[in-house]
Amino acid sequence: MEVSALKNSIHFIILLLVGMLLTACQSTIDPVHQEYIESYGWHVEKLIDQSTLPKNSLTEVMLENYQASGVDLAPYAGQELTATRYELEEEIGGRSVTAVLYEADGKIVAGHVVHPHQSPGVHPMDDRENVMKQEE
Repeated sequence: MEVSALKNSIHFIILLLVGMLLTACQSTIDPVHQEYIESYGWHVEKLIDQSTLPKNSLTEVMLENYQASGVDLAPYAGQELTATRYELEEEIGGRSVTAVLYEADGKIVAGHVVHPHQSPGVHPMDDRENVMKQEE
């Protein structure tokens, strides 16, 4: 009975360590992304998530909305894109600004920041001064 309990404890510890390792790997900030974001004066706090946008998933309305916010994804509408979201160190009204980077074929093709108190709150990466002086 004691051997069985010990085995179960060891299995639990191994699963816990594997989970921690996977979490640590997923939360790693890509240095190319960090450099890109910092080149616009922003500071990365942590990785939020990463998702894949399938080919042709960006609708005309979505593309027009992004374009109106100064983010041109139209040249990549027919391609698979990877969207990566980062929480930034910069805060407005106690809430963090978010950065979203889009990659096609492993290269950053566009990015924007999201004001935490606006909907949709999408701003070009180079609009830092304007974003930071806006209130809630």
